[in-house]
Amino acid sequence: MRRILADTVAMITFTTFFGACSELFIVGMTPLQVLATRAGAIPANLVTSRPYGLYRDAVMRFSGALGMRGIPGRLARFCVDTLAFASFKMPVYVVLLRMAGASWSEVGVAVVSAIVLTMALGRVFGMYLDLVRTVMGVPALERPGLAAREDP
Repeated sequence: MRRILADTVAMITFTTFFGACSELFIVGMTPLQVLATRAGAIPANLVTSRPYGLYRDAVMRFSGALGMRGIPGRLARFCVDTLAFASFKMPVYVVLLRMAGASWSEVGVAVVSAIVLTMALGRVFGMYLDLVRTVMGVPALERPGLAAREDP
């Protein structure tokens, strides 16, 4: 249960702040559109934050199995966190933007800027997620079978 809460807290706080900054200052959405998108993102993040945490952990394990261990640790974690964040969050983001009334051109700019930001922030979010998990007393990376033995 603590792992679910940790993943949810990390996702909501991180994406609310960085998403709002991107939509307002880079994309040029109106404050009302940003508010609608961020408000819509909270329920979406409540539903997707734990699956994302599991997905990221699986991608981390899979990348290790593919031999990314030969790549310097920081670079490997950067690549894996960026890939995991972008591949999981972009489809959800497109839906949220459209529901908030963003035009297709605004969606295009938002997605391109989100991909660029993901390259800068994917690893930052991974580190933030690990920090929130640690602060909440759960291991940073879930190992197979760990969830079943986790806190009752």
